[in-house]
Order: sequence, then C-alpha cells, then structure tokens
Amino acid sequence: MRKLARHLLGAIAVPLTVAASSVPLALAACGPCRPRASKSANPCSAKAGNSACRPCQPCGAGSPFGPCGAGDLPVPKPSDVLRPAGSKPFKADRSELVKLGKKLYDAPTLSTNQMACSSCHSDGAGFNDTFKQPYPHTVQMAKDVSGIDTIDAEGMVQFCLVRPMMSKPLAWDSKELAGLTAYVEEVQKDYAER
Repeated sequence: MRKLARHLLGAIAVPLTVAASSVPLALAACGPCRPRASKSANPCSAKAGNSACRPCQPCGAGSPFGPCGAGDLPVPKPSDVLRPAGSKPFKADRSELVKLGKKLYDAPTLSTNQMACSSCHSDGAGFNDTFKQPYPHTVQMAKDVSGIDTIDAEGMVQFCLVRPMMSKPLAWDSKELAGLTAYVEEVQKDYAER
C-alpha cells in the first residue's frame, strides 16, 4: 500500500504538459512518458536493475503501473521477430507508409496492455546511444532478453509488440508492419542527427 501511495503522490508532481496529454496519469507519474536523460537505461532490459521498486522504469517488476505489474513479460523468440527467409515485405509509397507508421506508433490498439510505441519512445526518449547507428544494430533489450546480437527496424517493431506491448507480431507481409518499420527508420534518422 505504501508503494502505491508513493506512486500516486508522484503523479501530483507530473508537469502539466504530460498530465494534460492523452497519457494515463498513472503511467506519466512513473515513467514511459516522463522525459528522460539521453543516456537512460532501457526500461525493458532484463538487466534493468535490481531495485524492488523501479517507478521510473515502466517494465520494472516493482511498478504496479507498468506492463510487468500484472506478471512476467513474454520472451520473444528470434523466430517470431526476425523475418523468415523468402518472405516479402509489403511495398507501397514510402511517404504513405511513414504516415501510416506515425499513426500506428501512437496507437495503443496494437497492444494488449494499452501501451503504444510512443509510450516509451516519445520525443526521442527511451533510446540508447546505439539507436544513433543505422539499422541493423545492437539493441540491448533484444540482446539481453532474446540473445539477438543485431536486429533491424522491422525486427525491433516485432520485438516491442511482443515485449513490452504484450501482443502478437504483425504479419510479415502486412501494410501495418511496413508502415511502422518505415516510421521507426525515420525516427532513427532524426535521433541520429541530434
């Protein structure tokens, strides 16, 4: 009860810009949407820390507001998040895919826990320095959790759908996967220029 009271009291100190946004107040209080320093730890990494209560890490096992609050997160299998040999991605105009991807990036409807990509990655938050490198590159969460040394943008979209969004990967030939991938590649380019 004290832990919950501490989280709720922390919500009072949330800046008005976050509190007035579409982000649920409880999530804003502890983490995925709170602005972070550029060298923030990956909140969903298996090695995110040993603290029993990690209110500023949305996937921290001690946080009642993060996706871990309800139980363990699934561990994505490489075969679920890396494109199968011979499969073909959806093809369309890049600008249309980026536009669709932006819409989906902000949509909690892709998850089973009301998280969106932007819940953790709003305005450049929640990325490690490796995100400045073009894909494919190492993503610590994918390496720590599933043993994937390097991953491309498409694989990372699929990975995040499974963990922390607690959903299923998208179909490999879907317009949605192509759109999210195109948008994530644009976010990465913008981030690298910072």
